[in-house]
Amino acid sequence: MTRHIRPMVFQARTAFPVPAACVIANGMRETLAALYETQLEVRLFEPTVPSMQGWRAITDGARLYRIAGARSDAALVIRPSAALALASAAFGEPPSPLRTLSSVENTVLERVVATLAGNFVPICGGRAEMLVAEPVRAIDGFLTYFEIAFERPLAATVGVAIARQRAAEPNGCFQVDSLLDMEIEISVRTEGTIVSAGELARLEPGAIVPITVSTGLTAVATVAGRPLARGECGVRNNRVALAIGHSSCTERGSEPEP
Repeated sequence: MTRHIRPMVFQARTAFPVPAACVIANGMRETLAALYETQLEVRLFEPTVPSMQGWRAITDGARLYRIAGARSDAALVIRPSAALALASAAFGEPPSPLRTLSSVENTVLERVVATLAGNFVPICGGRAEMLVAEPVRAIDGFLTYFEIAFERPLAATVGVAIARQRAAEPNGCFQVDSLLDMEIEISVRTEGTIVSAGELARLEPGAIVPITVSTGLTAVATVAGRPLARGECGVRNNRVALAIGHSSCTERGSEPEP
């Protein structure tokens, strides 16, 4: 019997989540529906990682708009047919055969694109009114690409490019004093004593294993299951207490807490 083994192939795949693309598509659909005062149907194509040749084919002859943000950058890719459809729909006209847009139609298209930029807050960060779709000649350094097709009555396909995710900038901070009034639950577990296997085998129900100073009274204090401190358990003022010998940071090489 002949066995065939397929050769191993490495394929670039994007980590950009499909739900995030759905959020962008739905936001753009709602924006255009409000602008054109009509209901729109939308179809989303799965995000991919185009090759260098793919990027050249995608951007060839298209209008490119870069949306820069604090967290990442996005770009809109609008081909001539989509530009004509978006501009014609603003006047309630069906798209005519492919032609050059007039100055008025160009102005209308720029305003339409400007309103679409606010939908990229989940990707770019910031606020919607701060995002600007800036016309550019090329989009370099972008990784992910997907397309959004608007159908009935508007027939236009808009491309979306997403740059690599940047490190998120801190949105704020708090002082340690802000945590002083927080209540946390601390659990203490005694480690018991060490007995031989023979002694353990001789134990019967009801037997008592003494834990004395000689056998050891060590215990571990935990918060949410994580060790916080170690020490010796005992009684103080008629209440069970734990004398902390050292904190868990000692195990990481720090000095013990006083």
